[in-house]
Amino acid sequence: MEVPQQNLIYFVAGCAYLYLKMMANTGVQGYARFRYKSHKYNEDTKFFGTKPDREAPQPEILTRADAAWRNDLENIPLFIAAALCGYLSGVSTALYGPLVIAFCAARSVHTLSLLVGLQPWRFLGYLVGVVSTGTMFVLSLRQFGW
Repeated sequence: MEVPQQNLIYFVAGCAYLYLKMMANTGVQGYARFRYKSHKYNEDTKFFGTKPDREAPQPEILTRADAAWRNDLENIPLFIAAALCGYLSGVSTALYGPLVIAFCAARSVHTLSLLVGLQPWRFLGYLVGVVSTGTMFVLSLRQFGW
């Protein structure tokens, strides 16, 4: 079975995009930690010259950025595995490319919606991502006659 070269381009570009998206969220976390002087560990407060205030609640943007990071860690590796299965099994580019794009867009919508507190957009971003992942696995299995 021949693997479409265009799918490799979609795979690499999708992985790179998801990496950059996660690094942008890291930037949000870094900005908020400095802005609100809300460092997580004692050594960070010492290094950056801030005073630890264990009584102060964590700013909401940090809570949301942490949640977005954890959600990405739960969902992105599964999609990368699905996309790799799709690539190796030879899913057609007509289906493969749109699924990679849909997943990347959905994760962006999910993260932005989580950061600013928008429903139903956060749910829709999550749902499109999960459906994209599942569809990629199903299409991969169908390549082998399942």
